[in-house]
Amino acid sequence: MSADDRNELPPLAAGSGRRGHDPESDAFDRGTGSPKRATAPEKSKPEPVAPVKKEGPVERHHEFVGTGVFWGLVVGVVLAIIVIVFAALNTQDATVKVFAWDWSSPLFVVILVSLIVGIVLDEIVGLVYRSRRRRRLVEQAELKRLRGKR
Repeated sequence: MSADDRNELPPLAAGSGRRGHDPESDAFDRGTGSPKRATAPEKSKPEPVAPVKKEGPVERHHEFVGTGVFWGLVVGVVLAIIVIVFAALNTQDATVKVFAWDWSSPLFVVILVSLIVGIVLDEIVGLVYRSRRRRRLVEQAELKRLRGKR
């Protein structure tokens, strides 16, 4: 029985060349035959780990816990009730005269149409203001960029 037959590991995996791994020779000093002293394995320095760079914002998933009532729905229902009460209290006819047109309808319709027209006009004016401001800020940023290249 050769050394290779006694060992389950192939010769190269056992750390030797032609002959196989002999467990007895590992346990005893060569030549003296006395047992080897156990030595602590050398501590190797851990390799520095590069910090992991996070790309983009971290996605967070929020779990909704609560009563199950959507606040937008509650506010919408309250506003609808207010509008219904307002309409019920203001049913008398009102006449609106614009240039050559005369228009007669219940007072609550006139007030609600006036409110909607006011909101639409406010949004249009705000849109114009925001677009002018955005254009001005882009021009200022371009000037800063060009001045910085001198």
